[in-house]
Amino acid sequence: MIAARSACTDKDSFRKARKTLLLHLVQLGLSLSSTLHNPLIEAITKVTDRLAMCLSALIYGIRDQTIRPILLYHLCCRLKLPAVPAKAKVSQ
Repeated sequence: MIAARSACTDKDSFRKARKTLLLHLVQLGLSLSSTLHNPLIEAITKVTDRLAMCLSALIYGIRDQTIRPILLYHLCCRLKLPAVPAKAKVSQ
């Protein structure tokens, strides 16, 4: 843009040069997005497949009262949380 401004003496030729540069920038962006599309989709698919496989184990682990305290301990960065009874009474 700076080179176009310095090369052009009048405002009309500068505007044309700026529009041409912006058009080339859009073309470059479209070209790069088409090049990166397939590898990006493949990477996202691999991550979501792994996540889907571990979700069922995570859900069953949270529901199991034997594994739940250990799982929550590790999920909460090994912070010791106070034990909360399953049915806490609400004081009025």
